[in-house]
This record gives sequence, structure tokens and C-alpha cells, in this order.
Amino acid sequence: MNNLCRSSIACAVLLSPFAVHADASWNVGLVSDYRYNGVSQSEGRAALQAGAGYGFDNGFYAGVWGSNARYNDDSVMEADVYGGYMFPLSSSLTADVGYGRYHYLFSDDVGALNYDEYYAGVTLGTSTSLYYYYTDDYLGMDLAQNIYKLTHTRALGDYVLRLSVAQTEVNRRGFYGDEKDYQYGDVSVSRNFSGTQLTLGVMATTLDEDDRDYADSVVYLGVSQALPAFR
Repeated sequence: MNNLCRSSIACAVLLSPFAVHADASWNVGLVSDYRYNGVSQSEGRAALQAGAGYGFDNGFYAGVWGSNARYNDDSVMEADVYGGYMFPLSSSLTADVGYGRYHYLFSDDVGALNYDEYYAGVTLGTSTSLYYYYTDDYLGMDLAQNIYKLTHTRALGDYVLRLSVAQTEVNRRGFYGDEKDYQYGDVSVSRNFSGTQLTLGVMATTLDEDDRDYADSVVYLGVSQALPAFR
């Protein structure tokens, strides 16, 4: 699995959209709050999530990922598809470019929230990555959004420490209150027990309740189960 991961608690439990695996694998899990860019996508509720991905020997990969979500008291199902290409720049530096399509099902506004996202990034070794994400139609609102995300992971004995910081920018005020940009940070510790991973973390943003609902600081929990790989 590479270090590409969207800004959600799902990332910390290896259930994120755009997670890439060697050959093919499946995973399922439960998180206490599904967050993207530091903002809850489930209005602070727990979310059940699952994904499957396939990585080819030539560097191409593709997959699907899904989660329940909730917007303005409307429960929806998020179903994403993605694909990309990873290639070495040097013995220690890997580049990654890709595309994702986000679908929101069983909503009163079904189809209206769907959007495309493009991303590119580099990973140093296996522990530090820098990614850029872009969409010109976030949640179908003709809203351009740029995300710059830096992530570092470090093994601490049987545990894995993960640190992430990100900058999010939009092209107009209103969606995030009076702000056109904000930052968030995420710190988590996880441990794997024979394929079952437990994660505890904390996430905070520079937004407040006047800027965006469900963007306050949160302590979160997650559990995920990696299912047997297949070829």
C-alpha cells in the first residue's frame, strides 16, 4: 500500500479511497467518524467502509471504495472508483498520478453531488509523501478545490505513528464561511493484530462552527480487517 490517502479517519485505518495494494486485496472496517479534509462526512456518526484494489506489475492500479455518509440530515452512500500510475523517479523517490470519480447514491439529490478529482504526488522511501489534489466541481457545486497534503509514517515497535498536515483552498467564500483556505492536522497510532488493525487518533482544523459544521477537533477510533489477498 502506498502513502496516498485522502484526509479522513478512514486513512488511518487503511480504508481510505485510493489505497493501492500489491496484486489485489479487500478490506472492511468501521470508523467512529468519517472525515475528509478534517470535516465530518457523516455528521459525527460512525461509518462502515470497504474497499478493493488491484496493483499491476507495470505500475498501474485501479480500485473501488465505499462508505455511508450524511449531508444535511440526508443519509447517502458514497461509492468511488479510481485509477492511476506509480513510477520510480530514483532509487528512493516514487511518483504517482491518478484520477478518482466520487458517486453519491440513495440521496434526494442523487447525481447532483458527483464529481471528478485528479491527483499527483511523490513518496520518499516508504514513509513520507507529498500530494496535490484538484477538482473544479466539488460536490457538483462548480467549486474549485486544491488540497496540498504532507504525510509521514514511522514504526514504533509494534505500533505505527502517522502524522498528516494539509492546506485546503477553494475559489470562493461561503462554503467554508468567510474562509477561502484552512489547515488541518491529524495524528494517529495504530497496531495490527494478525490482519485486524486498531487505530486511535486526533484531528483538528483551523475552522470553527461559524465556518463549517462538524469541523471541530475530534478523537477518533477505527478498526479494519484485511481480507485474504487474491490474484
